[in-house]
Amino acid sequence: MELFKRFHASLSFEFFPLQKKEIALGRENGLLEEEIEVYASPCFNFLQMKEIRLALEHGMEKKKVRILADPQLEVEEMRKLRWRMERGEIVHGRGVCALLKMFSIL
Repeated sequence: MELFKRFHASLSFEFFPLQKKEIALGRENGLLEEEIEVYASPCFNFLQMKEIRLALEHGMEKKKVRILADPQLEVEEMRKLRWRMERGEIVHGRGVCALLKMFSIL
């Protein structure tokens, strides 16, 4: 609840119910507050928040999560990127750049 208050005070923003649910799920599933803060932002919709939360819950490296946590990525792009990172298909920056080019993001 403290996280909601902090964001609300600093951004004058109320999370939508489905965004609140994603934050609560992260907490219920054992994520640390610092991990939840990665996706607890009004710049992510609830589906983007879910993809980032799942990556964190699956133990993805922080460096990869930072790449994934780009609000400009569409949900499906995030999902595909997360799946490929989790399977080890993308292990370094060049692999990420190549994948993002496939999505026409770069």
